[in-house]
Amino acid sequence: MPQKVILISGRICTWKTHLSSKLEQRRGFHHLRTRDRLREVAAHRQLPQDRMSLQALGDALDKETGFSWVYDFVNEALADNATGRPIVVEL
Repeated sequence: MPQKVILISGRICTWKTHLSSKLEQRRGFHHLRTRDRLREVAAHRQLPQDRMSLQALGDALDKETGFSWVYDFVNEALADNATGRPIVVEL
């Protein structure tokens, strides 16, 4: 059976984290944050990890990967999700 994946996107300070956290707490969703992946990449590349630098890195990854880095991130989580829990991705 296909797993549910919800993507939440929006501007800064639009309650994305709050909504994603509530889905995790109240409905058992596995909560993924693209900023966590960006921090991993930034650390690997020895780049700064402040908000503006992570946004610039995300833009760079979009260009480098043809926007596939988020897709790959979610697919890795789906492959590792043995419980079949639905996933919420905070973009």
